[in-house]
Amino acid sequence: MKAAREASETVPIVMIAAEYDPLEVGFIKNLARPGGNVTGVFLQQIELASKRLQFLKDALPNFQSATMFWDSISGYQWKSASKAAAAFGLRLAGVELQKAPYNYEEALASAPADGRNTLILPIAV
Repeated sequence: MKAAREASETVPIVMIAAEYDPLEVGFIKNLARPGGNVTGVFLQQIELASKRLQFLKDALPNFQSATMFWDSISGYQWKSASKAAAAFGLRLAGVELQKAPYNYEEALASAPADGRNTLILPIAV
């Protein structure tokens, strides 16, 4: 995306921002009027990461800890969820999955014992 923006200011660029916030990284000026030659879809997965925690806490009031599996593509979701966890009084451990195909048994074994009962998977498994 950055290279496309640097290559031309007039050729239209259509983005699908599923795993990053185009506002945060400076690709657009705002959602209603992106400005420049960039347009597209922002799926707001980053915002949904904290909403998932809120939903779990509302649905399961005794819910206190979880583990989130994430990879390089879903890193923004991990950052958002880990920031939001404290506001909900939750302990959220993160396990980064680094090499596909992912070894989920190994990843779960590396998670803290109190976080193994609830898994959050923002990645396509």
